[in-house]
Amino acid sequence: MISSRQIKAARALLGWTQTELAKAAGLHLNAITKIENESCEPRSGTLDRIQRSCEIAGIKFRGQRGVEIKEDVFETVRFEGEHFIRRLIDDTITVVNGPEDEVLNCVVDEQFFNVADRKQNERYYKHMKKTGFRERYITSKGYVSFVNNKNVYRWLPDDVLGIVAYTIYRDRIAFIQWKTREVLIIRSTSLSTTFRQQFEFLWTQAKPYKS
Repeated sequence: MISSRQIKAARALLGWTQTELAKAAGLHLNAITKIENESCEPRSGTLDRIQRSCEIAGIKFRGQRGVEIKEDVFETVRFEGEHFIRRLIDDTITVVNGPEDEVLNCVVDEQFFNVADRKQNERYYKHMKKTGFRERYITSKGYVSFVNNKNVYRWLPDDVLGIVAYTIYRDRIAFIQWKTREVLIIRSTSLSTTFRQQFEFLWTQAKPYKS
């Protein structure tokens, strides 16, 4: 398991505050403070969540003392045709598997997933229920396909939202073209981090749906 010193070093390399780390790992701020002050004995599951959150952001841990920035990779893969959604879901559930993970979606209408392949959509949410990962959506004003609680959805005007759907998960970002039935997945820590930051900014500008 990683140590409190490694956690502090990882935060320093990322330029994160304790609050930002707590948010990324889905933990309370007090938990991070106590772990770094070594005033409690953290659970292995808590340390796993912290470790994975840092690794998603580009940190590599070595043993009980080493911490470094991972060398960024840039890989692309393109899927098209009848099974393009299945291939996207395959990749997503392979790397997203815990409550510290969060999938961010910018999409006009999630109903497209059902139209394209309802079984894959069901498989995705079954995996979500099993592993406990989180997700948020930025959608258009007329959105009606709510699958989760409405508090994870916000909307923007169509001219701000755009027409190309994308989803961000771990060190990946996937661009989805519904009309041509294709998806482009780019694996890059720096690029996914950039889009996460953009999503967070848009989230603050977007309007929540009424309960």
